[in-house]
Amino acid sequence: PNLPTNYLMYLDVNSLYGRTMCEPLPCGEFSFVENFETLDILNHPDDSDIGYILECDFDYPNHIHKTHSQLPLAPEHRIPPGSKLKKLLLTLYAKRNYVVHYRNLKLYVR
Repeated sequence: PNLPTNYLMYLDVNSLYGRTMCEPLPCGEFSFVENFETLDILNHPDDSDIGYILECDFDYPNHIHKTHSQLPLAPEHRIPPGSKLKKLLLTLYAKRNYVVHYRNLKLYVR
């Protein structure tokens, strides 16, 4: 009677692949950023002509484990227990040397 109400939603979303193909892709003039400490990635506009691919380390805070347990962010290739092959896994583990697009990183941090 006093339990929280849960809802399950089914969304029939069309053209997800087509939408991603409308986004700009990196095609040249790559360079390393010298002073990355001065970058404000979280406030960098999503529609900028300049983008970033970052290698970073981050932890998955314990206080959000419960809310993210059904669909954790930041997939990674790992060998699951009992397997010999790497698979794409969604885990709540800390990520080390994780390569991520800056727009995904913004989603993960927020």
